[in-house]
Amino acid sequence: MSYINVDQPKFFVNELQYQASIDNLKTAFWWNGVDHGEGVKTWPIYNHPEKSWPDVMQGSGGGSNYLDMYLCFCLKEGYWNDILIPEDGSGSNRYGSWFGMFGHQYAQANNYWWLRSMVEDIDDAGWAPNNGSSMSYLQNIVNAASAAGSFMESEVAGWTMAKNLYQDLEANCKTIAIRLEENIPLSCVAIGNYYSPEHSPEMGYRMSHTYDGTKFLTTRGGATFSNTYYSGPPVWASGAAWELGYIDSVGAYQNPSNVRRSGRRIFDFKWKGIGDTSLMPSNSLRTTYINDSEDSNSVDFYTQIIKKTLDQSFIFTPDGTNLDPESFMFARWDNPEIKFNQMTPKLYQFSKTIVESW
Repeated sequence: MSYINVDQPKFFVNELQYQASIDNLKTAFWWNGVDHGEGVKTWPIYNHPEKSWPDVMQGSGGGSNYLDMYLCFCLKEGYWNDILIPEDGSGSNRYGSWFGMFGHQYAQANNYWWLRSMVEDIDDAGWAPNNGSSMSYLQNIVNAASAAGSFMESEVAGWTMAKNLYQDLEANCKTIAIRLEENIPLSCVAIGNYYSPEHSPEMGYRMSHTYDGTKFLTTRGGATFSNTYYSGPPVWASGAAWELGYIDSVGAYQNPSNVRRSGRRIFDFKWKGIGDTSLMPSNSLRTTYINDSEDSNSVDFYTQIIKKTLDQSFIFTPDGTNLDPESFMFARWDNPEIKFNQMTPKLYQFSKTIVESW
């Protein structure tokens, strides 16, 4: 049980959402070995798993129960090796790369999925999503398990997160393909990086629950009544937000509950003593401009989190050491501004509010 523990908060950024927002992403959709030629026809509304993604429901519907469908994501400029980062080698698990599926009905045996990386651009002649190599070193974050060969499976329906994509990337990887079974509901997908600041927030942080969907009104006669427009995150295609399937007391599998969480969580944090190299990059441009060793994708708070989320949602958990499923949430910053105040040479502090979003 997570209670209200805050320890090494972790941010999960969806690079598909960010790369699409800066017009640096192309897509392809293959089904039954055929390129549909229109890319992913209906763009996923990233980080919004309320409705099934129409593209993944346009298979034959015949219940063939085998891997038959590819969602392919290709960068217009650069390579996935320039964007995804390797797992933290210090043992503190502060950063790395991740993959997620949300609002899905994948559950139990034979509902397999896997990822492939390839050097080909989806516009290259002869390109096919089964080129390249499979990613066989994925590790569980929530609800992901290894299956036969390079296959992965979600143990229960609801949502799934795995890490360590970087290790399996082909050199100069242009395209990542997600191979799925046909006609199984799925709401949205994510590929990106996760990151925790080098220190936990200062003690004295504030956590609150707000019910901003409830409005109180007073009549002319002084009576008071209320009207609730919403009381929590909407139900996903798989069940209530962040719910997982489970095995009940008699050993029967149960789908995720439809009973929703209540309220909107808000965290007011203050970080102090963050080193300059952990806060900002030496090269804030996308391309190298000093020498070949300059890293345009450095592992710091600004590069991995701030510049990619000030106007977009992200996944957040206040306890990055535990990764309890009930602690996760989609979130946004309370405003698109952040100020870093210098404490001493090379050490900084900043305060920021994180608001649950849907």
